[in-house]
Amino acid sequence: MARHGVHCDYCHKIADAGLGTIGLTHGRFGLQLLRPMEGQLFFGPLDDVDRGEDAFSPLYKQRRYCASCHEGTVFGVHVYGTYSEWLASPAGKAGKQCQSCHMRPTGTMTNIAPGHGGIERDPKTLANHRFFADNQLDMLRQAIHVSVRVDGAESRKLLSVELRADDVGHRVPTGFADRHLVLIVEALDANSRRLAMSEGPTLPQQAGSSVAGSPGRLYGRILKDDTGNWPVPFWRADEEKTKDTRLMPGEPHRVQFTLPMRTQRVRLRLLHRRTWPEVAEAKGWPDNELVILDELHEVP
Repeated sequence: MARHGVHCDYCHKIADAGLGTIGLTHGRFGLQLLRPMEGQLFFGPLDDVDRGEDAFSPLYKQRRYCASCHEGTVFGVHVYGTYSEWLASPAGKAGKQCQSCHMRPTGTMTNIAPGHGGIERDPKTLANHRFFADNQLDMLRQAIHVSVRVDGAESRKLLSVELRADDVGHRVPTGFADRHLVLIVEALDANSRRLAMSEGPTLPQQAGSSVAGSPGRLYGRILKDDTGNWPVPFWRADEEKTKDTRLMPGEPHRVQFTLPMRTQRVRLRLLHRRTWPEVAEAKGWPDNELVILDELHEVP
C-alpha cells in the first residue's frame, strides 16, 4: 500500500470511522485520527498487543472502517459505490465483513514485522495487507466465471456466453466509476480466419478503436453528460442518464450470438480496464488493461 501512496501510519491512526453521513462525508473527514505530538500510537485488531504504544480496536474488523473511503457521491454523482453495493449484496446481508475477503489471512505468514519487533503468531490471526488473494489479476480470475454453450441445427448455430461474479461482496468491477470489463467474441473458421457474426451485440466506439464494432459486451458504468455524450468525467456526468451494466454478485449475465455455419472455433477475451481507452491514451497511462481470459472453444 505504501508504494501506492497510503502509508501504514495513516490507516493505523484511525480511532473511529463512519462520522458524518456515509457517502457524503469522504475520506479523512469521516474518520477520527489520533496523532500524538510525542511518541507513537498504533491501533489494530490484535487483542494481546504487548507494547504501550499499541492499542487494540475492534473497529479494524468491522465494515464501517472501510466506508468513508469506499463510498462517495460528488456533485450529485455516485462516483464510489463499493460500500453500498456490499450492503445490498448476499455477503453484506449475511453479515460478512469487507476484511473477511480483502484481508483474509494467507495461512502462511506468522510474523507481521520479522526482525523489527514482530512476534511469531498463529497465521490465522494475521491479516493479508496486500488486499488481494495473490494479486489483482488472480482475484479477478477467481471471482469471474465464464461458461460457453453452443446449440446447433442444420441452418443455425447459437452461441451463449454466461458471465457470473461469485464469492464477491460488490459489483464487478467496483471502485472508481471509469473501471469496466470488455467481453470480445470472435468466430473463426477452420483456418483461424475471423468470420462476421450473423447476430448479436457489438462493442461501441467508446470501447476503443482496437475492438469497437466487434461482437461483444461492455460491463461498466456509463457516465453521460446532459447531451448524452460519453464517457465523461464524473464532475460532468448527469446522474439521471447514467447506466450501470456491471456484474451483480451471484447473478449470471448471458449474451447470445448467432454464429456463421462455417464456424469451427470461438475465441473469447475478457479484459479489465482501469479507465476508458481515450483517457489512458490522452494521459499516456500504461498498463490500462488486464487480460482476465483469452481462450478458444471448439464449435461442434
